[in-house]
Amino acid sequence: MRKLNFPTVFRNRFLGKSLVFSTQSDSTYVKLLPTEFSQLSAFTLCLRAASEAKRGYSLFSYATASKDNELLLWHNENSKLSLHLDNDLLDFEIPEMDAQLRHICVTWNSLTGLTTLWINGIRSLRKVGHKGAVVHGGGTIILGQEQDQEGSGFDSQQSFEGELADVNMWDHILSPRYIKALSRQCHRTGGNIINWATVEYVSRGIINIQYNQDCKPQAGCDNSTMTGKCTHTESKSHTYSCAHIMSDASTPTYIHIHKHTHTHTIYKSPENLCALHN
Repeated sequence: MRKLNFPTVFRNRFLGKSLVFSTQSDSTYVKLLPTEFSQLSAFTLCLRAASEAKRGYSLFSYATASKDNELLLWHNENSKLSLHLDNDLLDFEIPEMDAQLRHICVTWNSLTGLTTLWINGIRSLRKVGHKGAVVHGGGTIILGQEQDQEGSGFDSQQSFEGELADVNMWDHILSPRYIKALSRQCHRTGGNIINWATVEYVSRGIINIQYNQDCKPQAGCDNSTMTGKCTHTESKSHTYSCAHIMSDASTPTYIHIHKHTHTHTIYKSPENLCALHN
């Protein structure tokens, strides 16, 4: 009897890690398996990416049985980022992608059609597209490849080469202040559709999944709720502080530092992030 090889589903493996796609290929990818992806009338999609490839490639591909580009975030060879929502195409001019990781977010709202791209916490001009439509649920999410049909139809010339991390998705539009905070900090709670820390996945091909060491552990802080207490002690070599970061267009960054051992309560909000500062 022939033995069948079923894909292995991995659980809780991406917290603090990056996906490194080192070669151009039509068979290397990661399929994300969120617990629920229902019809969307708004969304925020965020990720960190770096690539030195000077061609078109997919950063995020979501396809359904009837639409291969239900939601596609695509990097063009001319340094544009394009959001495909079915047959609607929205292009954004951005600085050329390079070896440095950048934080990328895109938001869309069906009611108004307003679409905004964010790079490292700085927003683009707003564009309008796919107004009154929806993003249909029940499809397939692929990282590393662009789908020409759901779950397949890959082309090595469209594959991603580089590093991807912190892929999170929400079923609503995050506030500008929240997105700016995300670009500066490691977001521990993740999206309510895709949560990078907990999403299950299937991988194919040679992909390096490595700790990226981009985040410092925060002693005493609850990772899931961003509430709790942080205790920091002044030493000869470093002074640690628990900082309130409140930065937007109208409010300069404010950090208060207590130069002694203390315990500080952090309350849940997008702006009050528990952070360690050397």
